[in-house]
Amino acid sequence: MTEETMKKQPALLGGLILVVAGLILGACSTTPTATPVPPTATPLPTPTATAVPPTPLPKPTTFPLTIGTDATFKPMEYKDERNGQIVGFDIDLCNAIAREIGAQVTYANIAFDGLFTALSSKRLDAVASAVIITPERQKQYLFSDPYLLAGQIVTVRTDEKAITGPDTIGRGKKIGVQLGSTGEEQARKIAQKSGADTKSYDDVTLAFADLTAGRLDAVIYDFPVTADYIASNPNARLKTAGKIFTEEYYGLVFRQDQRDLVEKVNAALQKLKDSGQLAELQKKWGL
Repeated sequence: MTEETMKKQPALLGGLILVVAGLILGACSTTPTATPVPPTATPLPTPTATAVPPTPLPKPTTFPLTIGTDATFKPMEYKDERNGQIVGFDIDLCNAIAREIGAQVTYANIAFDGLFTALSSKRLDAVASAVIITPERQKQYLFSDPYLLAGQIVTVRTDEKAITGPDTIGRGKKIGVQLGSTGEEQARKIAQKSGADTKSYDDVTLAFADLTAGRLDAVIYDFPVTADYIASNPNARLKTAGKIFTEEYYGLVFRQDQRDLVEKVNAALQKLKDSGQLAELQKKWGL
């Protein structure tokens, strides 16, 4: 290597250093590319909720139901001496049925023999008064399903020894009955065979009173009412003679044009039977 070449190398090296340094400086001084920033979205206004009133629950539909009863048949229907209100098994039963079918019940106290006329003339919507279901009555009226075994029984004074049942009521004996009742029908059949006499009363309790007083020899009436009267009036000195001699059942009474109502009542009555409520009412009233 010549001396001249050796002198040129530092100059070339210095130039190369300057070139590299320039490149580095040029790279550092390059303006960076800006990353685009998406525009900030303007928030939409929050909609104001409009208050909507709650939908009212539908009011339970009710309809009026006027039920006729003769409030003299304790424990089926009678007036509470403390407040004059009509109470009893039939009343509790009708109130329970009314709740099931949505009826608003009112009760009309009418003598038994006038109940059916009032029903036929549409002054009543139904009759609940210890009414026994019979084929004759079914020809004129619709009945609910049966709800209580009734049956007829003979009542006599406790000192009576000759009369021990319906077949032993002889000639000349006087039988007291409720006007329009099936007991009246049974007494007339007995009288035709034996020669006994019958006397009808608007109120069966009057018949029981005459029996105690000796003006009658026997009374024929529904067992539930008879049993309650004897138990409630020990001073009357009465007893039953023999066993229940008919198989009869109580039912609620309606007109022939009330079939839809009868179907509703029967459905409610079945529900009361299935739930045990009917049995509870029987227990409450000693039936």
